[in-house]
Amino acid sequence: MKKNGALGVEVENGLECENGWKLSVDGGSEKTFEGKRTSVIGINPGIVSVQAIGIINGKQVQDNKPAKIEGGETTIVTLKLE
Repeated sequence: MKKNGALGVEVENGLECENGWKLSVDGGSEKTFEGKRTSVIGINPGIVSVQAIGIINGKQVQDNKPAKIEGGETTIVTLKLE
């Protein structure tokens, strides 16, 4: 049985977002976070797409990157919303 992995996400400019920022992993449902960092657990191993969206100065900004998830490990991804 394969172990799931985890994802640590840092949004460099997350504190600038109005009403937090939304995170989606592999096109799944969006969850809203405040601050700069969060983590997501229970992700199946493989390559996933990590996307964050927020509003800064009234403008929608986003970033996305692929991440390689390995069982029993935490993969760190840093995003900057532009």
